[in-house]
Amino acid sequence: MAQIPQDLALNVRVRALVGGTITQYGPACRLELLGNGPVLLQQQTIVSDGNSDLQLWPNPNNGEVVNISLSVSDMEDGSATITLYDATGRIAFNRTETMADGLLNVTLDLGRTADGVYMMQVTVGGEIYNRRMVVSK
Repeated sequence: MAQIPQDLALNVRVRALVGGTITQYGPACRLELLGNGPVLLQQQTIVSDGNSDLQLWPNPNNGEVVNISLSVSDMEDGSATITLYDATGRIAFNRTETMADGLLNVTLDLGRTADGVYMMQVTVGGEIYNRRMVVSK
């Protein structure tokens, strides 16, 4: 039997078998596998499909710094949670930043980040913006 790693965070979409018919996939939600088993935190909208306003550069990255820019319409001031997930879904980096007038512009130090493929996730309110990032030193 395969063992699922603990402290694994995933974005999932599900569908159900109802009366012999398989439904369409529902909206994405966040699922965290903790030591006690799976816990559904909340439904959130995954808005990134590669065409979102989330920008990362340089990408591929040399492991020094990454610049992050995000513009969210219909938002004044607030906060954004920036999370970097490694290829296994483990959190490599997590930080909350302030947004002004719906804009996020930050530079993050990636000095301790190992080579690999990562998912940069920025959460603003109930919306999640994702962008793949490659680190190669």
